[in-house]
Amino acid sequence: MDRAYAEWEQGGIKLWDLKLRQEAFKIWNLNRLLCLHHDNNVSEFQGWYIKQIKNKKIVSDILRPQVDAWENYRQDHARSTPELRKLKDEIGDIKIVNGIRNDHNQPIKLRDIYKNLTIKKYNSRVRRTDGQSNLQLDLNLQGIFPRIARIVHHKGRNTFFRFFARCLPGINHQRKRCPLNECSLTFSDPYIHFFFNCKLSTKHCNEIVPIVNQLSIKKIHSWSLNAIDLNQISHHEKTFPTLMAIIMNQMWNIICYNLFETDKSNKPPPVMNTAIIRKELSETINIAKWKLLKYLDYQSRINNSNDDVKLKFEFNRNWQTNLQTRTKTRRPHKKKTKTRRRTHLSQHKCINHNSQSKLTSQKQNNQNQDKYHLTPTTTQF
Repeated sequence: MDRAYAEWEQGGIKLWDLKLRQEAFKIWNLNRLLCLHHDNNVSEFQGWYIKQIKNKKIVSDILRPQVDAWENYRQDHARSTPELRKLKDEIGDIKIVNGIRNDHNQPIKLRDIYKNLTIKKYNSRVRRTDGQSNLQLDLNLQGIFPRIARIVHHKGRNTFFRFFARCLPGINHQRKRCPLNECSLTFSDPYIHFFFNCKLSTKHCNEIVPIVNQLSIKKIHSWSLNAIDLNQISHHEKTFPTLMAIIMNQMWNIICYNLFETDKSNKPPPVMNTAIIRKELSETINIAKWKLLKYLDYQSRINNSNDDVKLKFEFNRNWQTNLQTRTKTRRPHKKKTKTRRRTHLSQHKCINHNSQSKLTSQKQNNQNQDKYHLTPTTTQF
C-alpha cells in the first residue's frame, strides 16, 4: 500500500492512510489545546481537560488516546527537534509545557504531523513493482515522475503516468502471447510489447518519428522506450513532454480499440493522425499562452509593473517548436449610451472631440496589441 500513499512525483496516487490520519488528528487536537493553554486562551471545557492532565487523573475516554499519541509523537521526533528533548522534565508541570509550534510560532499543522508519521512508517521509500524494477534498469523512474506531473495535457499526462506506474487497465494480466491476430509474438512485459514491439504499434513508427522531429527541438531516431525518456531533456522544456504524452494517449486509444472494442463495424478505428496531434499541441500551447497573458494583465493592474520580458522569455524557452499558432484577442464591448439632440455648433464640437478620442483609443489599442499580441508565424511572443 505504500505506492498508494506515496506522492504523485514518486509514482503513487496520494491516498490517505486513514489509520495514520486518525493518529495525526489526535496529536494535532491535543497539541492545539496545549498551545492555547500556554497562551492563557482556553475555555472552561478546555480547562477541564488541562486539569485532568495536570493532576494526572484522566477520566475522559477521548482525552487518554490523545495524550498517549501526543507523548509518543514528541518522543519520536525529539532527536531531530531540540526543543522537544525535555519531555520528561516538562510533563511534571503542565503549566510550562508548550505545544509543538512551527517557524511562525503557530501550532504545527495537521498535514505536517501526518507527513512526519508517513515518512516514519514508510521510510520515504516506495517499493517498485516487477515491471517498474525492470524499467529501473533502463531509465531513472525517480526523475521521470516529477516531469510527468508538470505536463499540462490532461489525457496525455494520465496515460504517461499510468504507463510508468504500471496501472493501465486490461493488460497487466497478459504475459505470454499477444492476443491480436496480426501479431502472435510472445512477451513478458505487456507495456513494452503493446506500445513499442507489437506489429500494431510498429506500423505507426513511420508516422511518429517525422512529426516529433518536425514539432520538437528534441529529435528521435526510432519509436522505443528510450524515445520517451524525459530525463534526457531539460526540466524547462515543455513541448517535447507534451508532444510525447499526446502520442502515447493516441497510441493507447489504438491499443484499446483493437483489444477491447466489441462493435468495430459501427465505430471507425482510431489512427495516428498527424493533424490531430498538431491540433492538440497547438491548443495546449494556446491555453498556456492565454494563462500567461491573463497573469501579465492581472500583474500590471495590481502592481502597476510587471516582468513581461522575463516571463515571455521563459515561455519562449519552455515552448520551443515550429508549430504555427495564434491566440485570438477580443476587444471589450462599448456600452451604448443615449444622447440628447444637440445644436449644430455643439454637434460640431462633439464630432471633433469624438474623433480625437477615437485616435487616442486606437493608439492605446495598438500599444496593447504590440504589448500582448502573439505573432501568427511562431509560438513565441
